[in-house]
Amino acid sequence: MRDTDAVNQFVDAQWRALRDAASEADHAAEQVIARRRAERERLLIETRAYVEQVGETVALRAAVVYGSVARGDFNLWSDVDLLVVAEELPDRLLDRLDALPARPPRVRVVAWTPQEWRAAVARANPIAVEAMRDGQWLNGGPGLLRQPPQ
Repeated sequence: MRDTDAVNQFVDAQWRALRDAASEADHAAEQVIARRRAERERLLIETRAYVEQVGETVALRAAVVYGSVARGDFNLWSDVDLLVVAEELPDRLLDRLDALPARPPRVRVVAWTPQEWRAAVARANPIAVEAMRDGQWLNGGPGLLRQPPQ
């Protein structure tokens, strides 16, 4: 065997090993991504069930998940950020939260009236901007909030 043949065999073996390692890494990455998507879907399903309870308690106009769960870049310690827009909410923040059903673990609720939503959009409030840009609307949508109900 000539030296060039030995070198070619060595290079071919190294190339196959790199290709196999890359394939294994791709497969591992695909598994991680699939688990993350499943976890995100689980969180959205749990939050959607909570939104249904909210709709039985207050005059719900819209509900949107915003933040890291909506974007898909959440981590183990992330909360599910939920904006609830409902008619006739109490003025005080604590009274608003008391008017809503008990929240599931990890769900952090912000509750606004439709008028507050429109004002937040007009002044580019970060929550409203993120809800419009990346939000996962679980009930209603931004179009329903533009005008008062008929």
